[in-house]
Amino acid sequence: MDSDTPDIGAMQDLCREFNATLMVDIAHDFGNIGEDGRGHIGLQQMTGKVDIVMGSFSKTFASNGGFVSCNSPAVKEYLRYFGSSGTFSNALSPIQSAIVLKAFEIVRSEEGRTLRADLMKMFSICVISSKLQDLKWSAILLRLFLSR
Repeated sequence: MDSDTPDIGAMQDLCREFNATLMVDIAHDFGNIGEDGRGHIGLQQMTGKVDIVMGSFSKTFASNGGFVSCNSPAVKEYLRYFGSSGTFSNALSPIQSAIVLKAFEIVRSEEGRTLRADLMKMFSICVISSKLQDLKWSAILLRLFLSR
């Protein structure tokens, strides 16, 4: 989980070419990446274009449960009939549903945009700091090596 992000459009095209289905898990980026919080799918203008999208409410949304979204009536029907054991044993309580709805409200608001921008600034600072630490240790090791 080092935030590698493939070209989702190219992957979807490849799946269509070979009659395959693309499923993208957005549990770790949905709600916290991109100006609108739609994650890498949003950043790549692939919202509504991926065969199956699944995500979790336990990350950004501070609740539990999750979702599966798709455009295919056949997949929807399959999940409706064969996924019911998971659906009914893991149903969200009313308070958990309210938490997710409130989180979505924040994600879509100006406050959400500000929070995501601040998060990205802090992340950038952490990455730069980490790189500087790596350079520092590289310099120390180089000095030790050259001093022999």
